[in-house]
Amino acid sequence: MRIVIASFATVKAVLGARSFDLDVPDHSTVRDVMAILLDRFGKPLADEMYDSPGCLKENYLLMVNGQTVRFLNGMETVMGEGDELLIFSPVCGG
Repeated sequence: MRIVIASFATVKAVLGARSFDLDVPDHSTVRDVMAILLDRFGKPLADEMYDSPGCLKENYLLMVNGQTVRFLNGMETVMGEGDELLIFSPVCGG
């Protein structure tokens, strides 16, 4: 199935685009999708988003179709055809 990955700031720089389509197996969870992204983008993405393998930095926000996964089923939230996974990275400014 095909989903949309969207990102901003530092994650966008690592992924190379603000938004792109990604083919994933049916019934993939957010955790599965993140594993696919880590496999595809390797160490730069891991260094940016993870404290240790499988441990997402706490200041990152993942949303499926505009809802934070924290209020869904966390990393076990199942993605559907055409869903959007939005990755918000921490942003600082003044």
